[in-house]
Amino acid sequence: MAAIALGSVLVLNITQIILTSLRITNNQARAVQAEYLAIELMEQVRFMRDGDWTNLSSLSSNTPYYLGSGGPPWNPQMGSETMLSIFSRSFTLSDICRDPITRDISTLAGCIADPDTKKVTATIQWEAVGEGTKIHSLELYLTHWQ
Repeated sequence: MAAIALGSVLVLNITQIILTSLRITNNQARAVQAEYLAIELMEQVRFMRDGDWTNLSSLSSNTPYYLGSGGPPWNPQMGSETMLSIFSRSFTLSDICRDPITRDISTLAGCIADPDTKKVTATIQWEAVGEGTKIHSLELYLTHWQ
């Protein structure tokens, strides 16, 4: 009888270890997928910039956008898109200021607005099993180089 009880406890513990391992592996795989989705979005935004700077400069700052399907050329839409039925993906643009002396990017008072540079932030969000909402972001500075 004691052997059966001990065997049952052992099986339950092994099952718990396996389930925890699977959950961790699944969440790590999702984090890798999120990284690739963010990189893909950054490349698409860069491609938009290469086509015409006004594709980016005409968008509102600090507003989430996603790229309409069928691109290129992509048609930015306000909001976020669902990817693979798991992830929410969007990007935002931020205005940039530069130090008047060094021309370095700055957030200090007295900085000068740079209309030829935008900060792009790609954000991927998903629900991780047993861990709640996860957010992965990438940032990139794009310039009007042409």
